[in-house]
Amino acid sequence: MKSHDRTFRSLMLRPLARATASLLVASAIAFAPAAGASTFISVRIAPPPLPVYEQPPIPGPGYIWTPGYWAWDEDINDYYWVPGTWVMPPTVGYYWTPGYWGWSSGVYVFHPGYWGPHVGYYGGINYGFGYVGVGYVGGYWRGGGFYYNTAVNHFGNGVHITNVYNRTVINNITINRVSYNGPGGVNHQPTREERIAQRERHIDPVGAQVEHRNAARNDQSLRASVNHGAPPVAATSRPGDLRAAEHTSATNAGAVNDRDQAGANAREQAQSRDQRNGTKDTENAKAADNQKAAERDKLRTTTQDRDNNAGENKAQDNTERQNAQERENARKDRQRGNAQQRAELRNGNAAERANANAQGRANAQSQEESANVSANQSTDTMANERAVQRANERANLGASAVEQQQRRENAARQRANAGQSADERTGATEREGQPMNPQPRNAQPPRMQGQPRQQPQRQRQGGKPPQDRSSHADDQHDGN
Repeated sequence: MKSHDRTFRSLMLRPLARATASLLVASAIAFAPAAGASTFISVRIAPPPLPVYEQPPIPGPGYIWTPGYWAWDEDINDYYWVPGTWVMPPTVGYYWTPGYWGWSSGVYVFHPGYWGPHVGYYGGINYGFGYVGVGYVGGYWRGGGFYYNTAVNHFGNGVHITNVYNRTVINNITINRVSYNGPGGVNHQPTREERIAQRERHIDPVGAQVEHRNAARNDQSLRASVNHGAPPVAATSRPGDLRAAEHTSATNAGAVNDRDQAGANAREQAQSRDQRNGTKDTENAKAADNQKAAERDKLRTTTQDRDNNAGENKAQDNTERQNAQERENARKDRQRGNAQQRAELRNGNAAERANANAQGRANAQSQEESANVSANQSTDTMANERAVQRANERANLGASAVEQQQRRENAARQRANAGQSADERTGATEREGQPMNPQPRNAQPPRMQGQPRQQPQRQRQGGKPPQDRSSHADDQHDGN
């Protein structure tokens, strides 16, 4: 009878527990922070243990193994299994860091996986196949190619992989198939290398991974409430091929079912104790929640203060950089101003020199023109003087010629008069019969006072009398 009552009470409390969990999940999802294209999801119910399965064969070289994990569907308030699969990385040299569930402030928070140059922190969860809780020992990049460790990878018979090596993996982490980090799960804090990897550049899951997760979400057989922790498709060779022949199923269904049943019975007993204890347990829970809320507020305050200090430091750095930039700009402006002044000074000096040269050339030209005018005037004056002198000379020559002509005419008249007088005296003598002082044959007529002495004319050879040189000279002057 007691067993029947216990079973009936368990069946009645399960819907109540699920409704309570749904409300808690809804309130937890409301403050889930965003992380790029991914979202951190928090729930009150711990994820089921990791199923045991075999790795399917690799489709070809270059693929990297991404392990399966439990995801949460807020529409149905249930976990569903995302099968592990082989995925082509978004770029050469990048590794996959799996997502993980971690306990924080009374809820389980899911931290999404990402691609990066190094494997970061994934809660210390041992997903197997190279993901032993810290780092990745399933392979490495070298020279643009990925080298696989045959000790942890399954290649099958239809694919030929040349870049391989064999290295035994020593695992110091207890394998208990727990799928979350925190109380009752894995207790592992990030190492220095994992913290550095968390701050590196990350790439969200590629499109094939997103489609693979959506296909698993729409498959009811992968829900934890249906498969009880033993999904029929635990891993696939290619993303999204949930019904392909190259998939593997979980092999630990019985153990998972027993563990789930035991966990459900423990939760039901805890709820019954809470109901029997009543207000005291509720107050204790509220006090614990208040304490946790205070711790969260304190953490947020500390974080906010740190962010404010970081913001102030950043603002101060920006101010200093701005001041330095302003000083640099002022220095450049001064340099440009000095250069401009020097250029203007050079231009001004050049302009002054050009003006001086132009003025010098103008003065030289003016002086040259004045000299030319003076020379022309001098030349004209000299020409006029020479013309006047020639005119005077011609006038003098003309006067001399006139005087000489007059003298010749006078001489001719005198000779004519002298001859007439001689003839008159000869006639008188003949009439009177007495000779009067006869003149010798060569005798010359008497010279008048002031008349030049007459030279005897000599007969040139040829019978021509000599020409008058003075008359010829006058003719030459007149001709000039």
